[in-house]
Formats: sequence, structure tokens, C-alpha cells
Amino acid sequence: MSQDSKANIVQIKTEPGTTTSDSCTMSMTGVKMETDTPAPSKANSGGATGGKGNATAASATTSASPEVNSVDTKAVMKVEPGTSTTPKAPRNKKEFKPDELRQALMPTLEKLFRQDPESLPFRQPVDPKFLQIPDYFDIVKRPMDLSTIKRRLDTGQYTDPWQYVNDVWLMFENAWLYNRKTSRVYKYCAKLGEVFEQEITPVMKKLGFCCGTKHVFHPQVLCCFGKQLCTISRDATYFTYQNR
Repeated sequence: MSQDSKANIVQIKTEPGTTTSDSCTMSMTGVKMETDTPAPSKANSGGATGGKGNATAASATTSASPEVNSVDTKAVMKVEPGTSTTPKAPRNKKEFKPDELRQALMPTLEKLFRQDPESLPFRQPVDPKFLQIPDYFDIVKRPMDLSTIKRRLDTGQYTDPWQYVNDVWLMFENAWLYNRKTSRVYKYCAKLGEVFEQEITPVMKKLGFCCGTKHVFHPQVLCCFGKQLCTISRDATYFTYQNR
């Protein structure tokens, strides 16, 4: 250590009103000032001191640069116009017009209407009073029929082909849910389901879908092997008897 640096350190320590951080800053400044001015003698020691000062300054500059870049990036992101955080709708989803859906789907509905006598129980809404089935709406929560589907298709209430397909399958599911397998309505519904599946699949492929079949998982059902040979609906109440 040279006598000049010793003098600077002594002066920093004895100077009143300074703190440790101030002394460190002043000592670094003193060393940097000494290295900027070439010493007339002891060039090797001065060069070593100057190298340390340059390395310290370079490291300080390098560590400060990421903070500046992050601030600049945040500022650009805030000022950049046209940006939004809301998710955008998928571009590949096609929007169908009511006329397009009516022209494509109406032939499949007319095909169901022409099935005689299978379509007779499904052409109009179910009337529980006329049919003497007061518990119909207790079991069937969302009734559906062919005339309601036709009205929705004519008035443009469907915006997607699957809305129409789901209503048709809902009508079939209601019939399968309420009626026994041995009943006339259940058999008619099974026949209409086969016709509709054959008719709707080519139409859905033209509209850009794979098919019009609705796959539903049904758990194992309970059957009553009495005189009526009926199936017990899911979540329905039933009684069992044992002879002892």
C-alpha cells in the first residue's frame, strides 16, 4: 500500500460526520481517482490498483443493466396499444347462420316426421292429463318433442348444429327414461333413434363434425322381474321384499 492511499484512509476515518457506508464510498472514489491519474513511480502497483477499480466499476455496470432493461420492458408493455388480457375466442370455431342450419338440418327432421306410426307419440308435447300420467313431469325434467324442435329451427334459435342434435337426443332419452322397454313408445323411440343416426351423420360431416351420435355412459340398471318386466330408473325409489 502506498503512502498516498494510507493518507487517504486516515483522512476518511478521522473526518467527522461520516458513516461506514460514506467512508467506503469515499475510499472507492479515492482509489478510482488515484488510478485515473498515472503515478510517476511504482507503475506495477498502480496498475494492479487500477485493475481492481475497473473490475469493480464493470461489475456494478453489469449488475445494474438488467434492472434498467426490466423497467424499459414494463414501460413498453404498458404503453403498447391494442393489448388485452381477456382470452380470445378460438379462430377455428365456425359460426353458422340460421338459414344455413335450417337448410342442412330440416331434411333430417322431416325424415323423422315421415316415420309412421313411430313418430306419432313424438309429434306434439306430452299431455300428462290426457294420457293419464300425472307423474310425467316428476320424472322428465326437460320435455322435448318434434314440433318444439321444428319451431326452434324455423325461428333461428339454434346457432350450432349440436344444439339441434342434443334436443333430438333429449327427446329420445325422455322416452327411454319414462317408458318400459316392453312398451310401444319405447320401441318406437328405438326405431326413430336408428333413423336419426343414419340421417344426421352425413349432414354433420358436411358441416365439419365427425358425426351426430351422442355417446352417454349409463351405469348398471336395476330390473324388476315381476309381471311388468320393467327397469328401475336411476336415482328412483324402489322397495324390496323378502319371504322369511
